[in-house]
Amino acid sequence: MPIAPAALGLALLLQAARSTAFPYSLAQDFSGSSFYDYFTFANGHDVSANSSALYVNQTYALGHNLTWVQSGVFYTSVDTSSVTPESAGRPSIRLESRLLYDEGLFIMDLTHIPDGCGTWPSIWFKNQVGSQIVGELDIIEGINGTPDGHSIIHTADGCYGVPNRTQIATPLYWDCPVNDPPSPEGYDGCGSLVPASVMPGTFGSVFNQNGGGVYATKLDNSGIDIWFFPRSSIPQDIVSGNPNPSQWPAVPLVSFPFDCCTPDYFRNLKLIIDTNLCGNWAISDAATRCPTMGLCSTYVASNPTAFSNAYWGINSIKVYADQNRTALTSFSPNPSVVCPRPPNTNMTVVSTPPAVLPFNASQSPPAGTSPSAPAGSSHSAGASRAVSVAASMTLVCALLVLVAI
Repeated sequence: MPIAPAALGLALLLQAARSTAFPYSLAQDFSGSSFYDYFTFANGHDVSANSSALYVNQTYALGHNLTWVQSGVFYTSVDTSSVTPESAGRPSIRLESRLLYDEGLFIMDLTHIPDGCGTWPSIWFKNQVGSQIVGELDIIEGINGTPDGHSIIHTADGCYGVPNRTQIATPLYWDCPVNDPPSPEGYDGCGSLVPASVMPGTFGSVFNQNGGGVYATKLDNSGIDIWFFPRSSIPQDIVSGNPNPSQWPAVPLVSFPFDCCTPDYFRNLKLIIDTNLCGNWAISDAATRCPTMGLCSTYVASNPTAFSNAYWGINSIKVYADQNRTALTSFSPNPSVVCPRPPNTNMTVVSTPPAVLPFNASQSPPAGTSPSAPAGSSHSAGASRAVSVAASMTLVCALLVLVAI
């Protein structure tokens, strides 16, 4: 039986209405044991200067209780049981996503952030070719248990922050390239500082005492926006699985419009979750925040119990795709914005949708999935839920069409 034009029109209107009401659709849901399928465990010393972190593989981490799942929450921890040789470093965890991202809405529900002297935890994206960083977005990081959150952007040459951008965090500088010297104030990269006096609980012990919260990052062709919601104030649209940033506070925690920097720096991004130890940044801050720590490398090697709070607790990381996305065909910054320096506009513009969004739930786990993931891990659970929602909407539309006929 042919479908009546009126019925077809109704179905299209319903689809358009859903795209307007729920502009983002679930692409991936990383939670519980699915992290073992879709993230790799780095193996070896952290390459940052003066780091005391020794990242261990998944087999070691599982065997030494440095990662586990409890009540649906995924955990990674620094070793808390061994006195280690100072030159060897303390066992820790660095996760790197198997999938790469060009854009998306990333909802990170965290219950606990590593805390304590000598720690440098972070969640970040990186596009690196060989030894050259093309684009790096540090969504959240901090050192030595600081209560102040930081978000920093590092890039190759030619990317700059818009002066006087509207955000809650304090912009630290506008010069993003890693090859440029630090700013006169000593800042490296396009940083943003969230003082605890302005927004408490974005990092450190207060974040943990409050039960954590949600970091939401929107990356698209217009720029980067980051919001933070304490556990007690998570928007209902996030809780229901239908996030809509247009309903969130108009001024985000961090805003980085692509007016003095092309989006092309932030393609093929790998998501990284790690707990570095020491490193130049933590060492430089130690005298202020951890005056009794002494030499950081000695402290880390000799005091395993000092890291009892140095663990991540993650309810989930959900990746949503923009249903109304349009391809970028040229770099079109706001002509009224005066950039600190002329941006590089000669990078190759990506005009095709990223291959990983949306994720097809019928796919097998990405090539190279570790065979040692715990028995019973359900890597496709989140994607299956996304498909289930889509199937339900299709069924509803079909029923309405039949009724109309």
